[in-house]
Amino acid sequence: MQIDSNYNIEFDSNNATLQKINIVKEGKRKGETSYRDIGYYPKLSSCLNVYVRNLINDEQPKNVEEMMSLLRVIENKIDDIGELMANERRK
Repeated sequence: MQIDSNYNIEFDSNNATLQKINIVKEGKRKGETSYRDIGYYPKLSSCLNVYVRNLINDEQPKNVEEMMSLLRVIENKIDDIGELMANERRK
């Protein structure tokens, strides 16, 4: 499940795997999408905690206003993930 333009979460029977999405910049695979595993988490909440930390590190807010804005974006993304998962369960 792609959660934004830079991160993906894959699920299997045991884990949620947080992945960083990369576009290959050179070589035979130039322009292709690749996924680098960041970590494997037995609980979605643990995976999302690491996602939030990575997103904050990526964005590096410079002041309280930027941090609050980023946290609102993150909250909306987590709500969207919850809705996607609920829809998947209904299928």
